[in-house]
Amino acid sequence: MIPMKNHLIDNVLLILLAFEYLLFGLWGLVDPIALSNMIGFTFNEITSFSEFRAQYTFFTALGVLSVIAIFRNELQIRTYFILALLTGVLLLGERWVYF
Repeated sequence: MIPMKNHLIDNVLLILLAFEYLLFGLWGLVDPIALSNMIGFTFNEITSFSEFRAQYTFFTALGVLSVIAIFRNELQIRTYFILALLTGVLLLGERWVYF
């Protein structure tokens, strides 16, 4: 795939995405109880703690992918696609419960 032409916009966007995903991902891994209290999530079952950490490991991986894409321009389009696909699937899965 051909890298995009405007590297400044790509770098700013990827830096913001990396900051967001790494901040929440690492926070969820280091102190899941504090983060769960902030978002109003309670650990009612034994498996909920593992699921919470798995979700925030996913966010950390997306942040690392964004950081790598900042330095490797040929990965930027793939990174945008992966972020849109995985975040979209996560959003649809969360909202599908209400239908």
